[in-house]
Amino acid sequence: MNKRYRVVLFSLFTALASSVFARENLTLLAPESHPFAYQNGEGGIAIDIIEQLFKRSNIEYELKIVPLKRAIKIVDERPQHCVFPLQRTQERETIYKWVSPLLVTKSTIFSLQSSPIEVTVLEQLASYRIGTLSGSGLENYLNTAKIPLQVDAAGSAKQNIEKLRLGRTELWATDELVAAYHSDVTGIALKPQFWFLTVLRGLACHIETDDQLIDELTMQLKTLYENGTIEEIYQAYSEKFLLDIDTSQRF
Repeated sequence: MNKRYRVVLFSLFTALASSVFARENLTLLAPESHPFAYQNGEGGIAIDIIEQLFKRSNIEYELKIVPLKRAIKIVDERPQHCVFPLQRTQERETIYKWVSPLLVTKSTIFSLQSSPIEVTVLEQLASYRIGTLSGSGLENYLNTAKIPLQVDAAGSAKQNIEKLRLGRTELWATDELVAAYHSDVTGIALKPQFWFLTVLRGLACHIETDDQLIDELTMQLKTLYENGTIEEIYQAYSEKFLLDIDTSQRF
C-alpha cells in the first residue's frame, strides 16, 4: 500500500476512534435534589429529560449522584464531565459549554406557613436568616446582593426545610418545585413570600467538551421541546406530586 495512503487511513482511523471514545465516556454528575434528581439516579425530572436526550442523541454516558459543590469541582477539573441541572448564571456562562434549558424554574423566598414574617423585596431580608443550597447559583446571588444578607447554606433541600422547621433559619430561598415537593413529602406547610428570580438550568460540561457533541445534544433538546416530550415529563411529575409546573416554557 502506498505510504501516503497508509498515513491518510491511519489518520482517519485515529480521528474516528477519538470521536467514538469521546462519545462513549461522558460522565454526568447530578446532586440529589428532589424532584430533579433522586438518590442513586432512580428518577427525577432532570434525570428523565437527560435519559431521553442522550437516547435520541445516541450518546453513551455514566450517571453519578454527588453533592453539588463536589460535582462542580470535578467538572471544573476533568474533561468529559458535565453537571446538571446547574443554574446558568452570568458568572458561569463562559466557564462551561452548555446544553440548555433542561428546566426553567422560579426562585422564591419561603417561610413557614405559621410565620408572621411578611416581606416583598430582597431589601427587607437583612434581619432574617436565609437558608439555601450550598454551592448553588442562589447562594452566590444572595451573597453578592447589594445589601448584606445572613445566608445559611445547607447541603440539601431536606436539611434546609428541617432548619426552617426548627427555627434555625427564618426564610428559605429555593425553587418553587423543590419547595412544593418537600412541603408535600414532609407535611411542613410553607408560605411563599415573593418570587425574585427566573433561573435557566442546564447541562454544564467541561470547557474542552467537543463542540459537535454539544451541538448534537442541543439540537436533540430542541426536538424534545418541539415534540412534547419535555411537557409530558413535567406533567407526569405534576400529577404525581401535585406540583404546579409551568409547561408553557419553550426552547
